[in-house]
Amino acid sequence: MAKNFYLRDVERELIIIEDFEKTVCKLELDREALLETPYAFVDRNGDYKAPFAVRENLAKIFCLRYPEQILRAISLKEAKWHKEVLEIAEPLRQQALNSFYDQYRAAFSLIREWCGKEKAAEINHINILRNEIRRLRKMVESTADWLKSSGHHVKAKNLLKQLNEHDPYDTGS
Repeated sequence: MAKNFYLRDVERELIIIEDFEKTVCKLELDREALLETPYAFVDRNGDYKAPFAVRENLAKIFCLRYPEQILRAISLKEAKWHKEVLEIAEPLRQQALNSFYDQYRAAFSLIREWCGKEKAAEINHINILRNEIRRLRKMVESTADWLKSSGHHVKAKNLLKQLNEHDPYDTGS
């Protein structure tokens, strides 16, 4: 059931965790630490309400707990933005969009810091390697197409078979 939110000005500055008991268990949060926060409480509906500062602490906890997922999401978002900016032909619109995204890039930089420099570097290397694998696969597929068009159907078929024998993202586990 969706709740209607008619927040007063004060409530807009709060962090609200709906169904606090269930959420704390599911996310393995420290229930007592959250409740010890000054001015934090659970309302009669079971929702946790606390000052805005709690958000930063929760964000840091999630960055330490789920760095790969968070960093991957950031990388995907930035790649999408980069593509959007490149697709715009008008320089003024590109500049405006870049300026808008710069605000988020600053936040993403802080999140990367919270996830740990080592983990951020590792994710960056993984992304570079994935892009290189995609590039090499395209090159092999192009070579197979050339072989086929040159009358070397068997060689082309064998090349594609070898290429597709293994999942490029299989970690071997």
